[in-house]
Amino acid sequence: MAASQEGHVEVVDKLLQHGATVDLQKEDGWSSLMAASQNGHVEVVDKLLQHGATVDLHDKDGWSSLVYASLKGHVEVVDKLLQHGATVDLHDKDGWSSLMAASQEGHVEVVDKLLQHGATVDLEHSDGMTSLIIASLNGHVEVVEKLLQNGTTVDLITKKYNDTALFLACQNNDLTTASVLLRAGAYPNGCNNRGQTPLLQAVRHKNLAMVRELVQANANVNQMEQGGLSPLMMCCEQGDSEMTKLLLDSQANPNLQQSNTGYTALMFACNGGHLATVKVLMEHGADPLIRNLAGVTALSIASANEFPDVCNELNHWGQPDSTTDVEHPATSTAKDEVDEVVSRFRGQMLAETPYDHREQEEGVDGKKVPKGDYKRYLKIRAFGATLWRTGKRKVKASIETLYFNLN
Repeated sequence: MAASQEGHVEVVDKLLQHGATVDLQKEDGWSSLMAASQNGHVEVVDKLLQHGATVDLHDKDGWSSLVYASLKGHVEVVDKLLQHGATVDLHDKDGWSSLMAASQEGHVEVVDKLLQHGATVDLEHSDGMTSLIIASLNGHVEVVEKLLQNGTTVDLITKKYNDTALFLACQNNDLTTASVLLRAGAYPNGCNNRGQTPLLQAVRHKNLAMVRELVQANANVNQMEQGGLSPLMMCCEQGDSEMTKLLLDSQANPNLQQSNTGYTALMFACNGGHLATVKVLMEHGADPLIRNLAGVTALSIASANEFPDVCNELNHWGQPDSTTDVEHPATSTAKDEVDEVVSRFRGQMLAETPYDHREQEEGVDGKKVPKGDYKRYLKIRAFGATLWRTGKRKVKASIETLYFNLN
């Protein structure tokens, strides 16, 4: 067995002539033919086969010499084994075959040889993986092309997650493989059991070229993943204004709301202070008055995060209404109290370099803030001013009203 592994054909020949058992296996099922095949020693393989080695003998894992040779890319050994009757689709208990092994490692010549000898191109592993899915997952585009040329089904899915070859290529940020699959007719809107689509993966990787190809292939730009996140929302969260424009020009809806938060694409952009993205959204009809599940608008979010340029941009498109975050209008009494507090901080909120309000509270630089005002300021700056008045009466006033209408 050692001689076979090292490729010493004369030694192997001598041992066989002196009665060595050609199919002798170790405890794990390992044989001389497997050793020679894995290491690409075609002359030793030929010698063993001439002396009656069982070509489909397999080890305890169910792997045969053909699988080992395919995995390592030894095309001459593969050819020799096939010429001696190796079963091309022989697989282990989980369905792992020689074609899958070659596809995983990107050995296109071996893949071609196996297909020429009748390998089943869509043979499935127990987890639903096919050779195409395996090749796509590992980025072996030449193998992908060879499998497609031989009639593989492009949209088969894995059993655990319902992933397609296209999804996995996009997940791996592999534009080349994704492009080949799309040209072969891969369905761009395949959604796995986590609600993820190829387009969402492309956006996540900030791959503009991949997004463009998917959109051109009629990918659904408004399809959401679990939790209600759309491609546009994800893009705006990342602050990619060019990709945002591409999606909007492709009919992405700027006013969809995430199911578990009520956030819109505009809110995501405002939360990150992405001014250029906000401008693109507003130019494409984003509604700044939509409120999320907490009753908060995009302007509230921008103001709370101290992005004055974003606030000014939203104001440029029209002032919000003066209603509060709930059904009650801000009373004049509440307005007076709000005005008193906001007047202390309004300039600071809009300053180019905002003051550190906590330092102010502690008296840094002599700017002593009266006790209690800091907490009230934070409540105003957060989701629209929750102010507690005497007698525990809760008064709400919208951040828009505070920001624009209090003088």
